[in-house]
Amino acid sequence: MNEPDNYSQYIEYYAKHHCSTQWRLFLELVFDELSSSAGKEESSGFWRHIGGRIASEMPIGECATLELLEGAINDILGQLDWGWASITADNQKMHICHTACPAPGASRERIEISLLAMSAVLEGLYQGWLQQQGGDIDVPIRCTSRNLEKRECTFLYGR
Repeated sequence: MNEPDNYSQYIEYYAKHHCSTQWRLFLELVFDELSSSAGKEESSGFWRHIGGRIASEMPIGECATLELLEGAINDILGQLDWGWASITADNQKMHICHTACPAPGASRERIEISLLAMSAVLEGLYQGWLQQQGGDIDVPIRCTSRNLEKRECTFLYGR
């Protein structure tokens, strides 16, 4: 997906307005408390499971090309107001860059915790959608980087 001309302004606006005010603090605290109480790895498993459930509830249907897959994914992400994904493939691996993901936070630390939780949700979501396309359940998807300012996560699907 092409970046708008005012990209940094868009990301700043999106970061402030992507989540309804009534839910922003609640979600920050849920992400923070679960991470603190259960631990980062254990809470990530929970969030991946939630992502998989969302994929089941909002299936993308069969997509014959990478372009159609990206379009179907972005349609649902748009419905959720969860940003957008750009997908590339090479050597039997798929790279997914998810920008403007909903990671609320009033401080850098809370944004980091929210983005960590959301990256796990997205791992489960993308894993579920790729399995719907015939992907092998044993092929891992993992977040390889996170950018707080852009609320961006990069994922690798493949071995």
